[in-house]
Amino acid sequence: MKVLVFGSRSLTWKHLHVFEDIAWHAVLANPWPLPEFIRWIHLSPAPSEGGPDYSEVESITLLNGDGPPGKQRGAIGADKIAVLACMEKWHRQATRRIRWFPPEPREGETWAQAAGRRNREMVEAKPDRVYCVHTDLDNSAGSSMTANLLKSAGIPFWYVRVSPAGAILSVEER
Repeated sequence: MKVLVFGSRSLTWKHLHVFEDIAWHAVLANPWPLPEFIRWIHLSPAPSEGGPDYSEVESITLLNGDGPPGKQRGAIGADKIAVLACMEKWHRQATRRIRWFPPEPREGETWAQAAGRRNREMVEAKPDRVYCVHTDLDNSAGSSMTANLLKSAGIPFWYVRVSPAGAILSVEER
């Protein structure tokens, strides 16, 4: 299974719990729709005690946007937090992987153009489950581009709108 998580570069450790919920949801064999899952996980007593059921997951790969060359792995914000959350929540999964998509500028190309090409390559990898975590997806540059690419490819995704302080404001499927 391939999972793509993308979103805002301005997200911080305050949003880690959102990404942990997403990581858990991604590996469930027959997941509830994400809004109901998030409501359940935050209203039920100790839902994380049992952890996710990996029995039907052969392998899981996080498709991840990488940062500029020469920097620490993982772009800032959503990409980096997704890696941290998946490493924690997928710890029992022996076949977890991360497929990095670095923005590699070609001659005469800006870093932003290379990042746009990278986003297109992540969509072309045909993820099975896709999640966007953002404070305002519709007014973003890179994330809204990725959302439009997904829509054009016919790949649905869950948009988790969060506050700068880390609260989940809404969850919708697009």
